[in-house]
Amino acid sequence: MFVKQEKYKKQENIDQYTEYLRNEKKGIVSRGLQVVVSRATYMRDGKEVEENVASKIMGLYAKSKVQQSIGQVDSFDIKGLLEIMPKGIENVNSELDDLGYTVVRTYAGAEGIYVNNARTFAKTGSDYEYVERTRTMYKAVRETLITATLKLHSQVDMSNPEVSLKQITEFINVPVERMVENKELSSARVIIPEGQDILATSNFKFKIRAIPIGILREIEIDMGFENNI
Repeated sequence: MFVKQEKYKKQENIDQYTEYLRNEKKGIVSRGLQVVVSRATYMRDGKEVEENVASKIMGLYAKSKVQQSIGQVDSFDIKGLLEIMPKGIENVNSELDDLGYTVVRTYAGAEGIYVNNARTFAKTGSDYEYVERTRTMYKAVRETLITATLKLHSQVDMSNPEVSLKQITEFINVPVERMVENKELSSARVIIPEGQDILATSNFKFKIRAIPIGILREIEIDMGFENNI
């Protein structure tokens, strides 16, 4: 995951900055790219300084689990920040979020500054619009690749290939099953296509399909009075 820091020119107003970001986003699609556009002020050696919050966000990833949103309010207050910059950017946070940018925000009634959403530049509607989804899949792929490599050139008993292939599949799938046990994934299943000619091709194909952990990004509450009589 690469975090890019967008620069804000102090002579620009927020409308000019937003238009610049709209133009910069055009034509860019990448699940592996996260662009942080919010800046903030904080104290360093007794002086107030202003910097992009990308480095702070990287610190949140170090503390979070792969499936965990770093926007989780009860866990990831970005410590030490004084004010979100440039001033007025929170008024366009919704649009920037829709474009795929990562922004920080405040919440009424909660102290601190938080990540709105850890967004990627993936295609709208993609399974990988959010970094926690991408991180989880990258981990599953990386660890599955290791176990699959250990089974290269394994023997398959052609008198009962189903049993041999099932044992190999179960071994390769151990990391994903472990992620399910650790609640990094909700569940996962293996699909073995029929009609594979192992003797002729020496090639074994199967699929792993996983259900990710759900994330609450909005909470709607309908509250009102009622007459109990």
